[in-house]
Amino acid sequence: MNAENTTTETANANANPLLIKHVDAQRNNDPTRTPLNKDQLYKVLVALASVPTEAPEGYLTAREIAAAATSRNLPILAENVRKVLRTRATTFVESRSRGEGVNRVTEFRLNDAGRSFFNDTYPFA
Repeated sequence: MNAENTTTETANANANPLLIKHVDAQRNNDPTRTPLNKDQLYKVLVALASVPTEAPEGYLTAREIAAAATSRNLPILAENVRKVLRTRATTFVESRSRGEGVNRVTEFRLNDAGRSFFNDTYPFA
């Protein structure tokens, strides 16, 4: 089988409207595949909003945020948590460093602006 035949077969499979409808139907019927379940900012905010505001510390590391989101059936990797916090959630979180040198860890918590954004944008969460 050469590369030209493989490319042609793949193009035919991708152009098959019955196959496309079947895949779309599978995706649409899967309750775990909703737009919010794919939104990483939503996953991070749910995990951070789950920390009580009255807690003395209230700060979580990226790994703890990922674990909290995963426990709510919203899986996200710790690396993606860090990426979201650096790029999309800078106005919604406070951060601090804990430890020294190699053992230094950055912890995050939802600030008042982030909490109000979360409540206004996702009132059902």
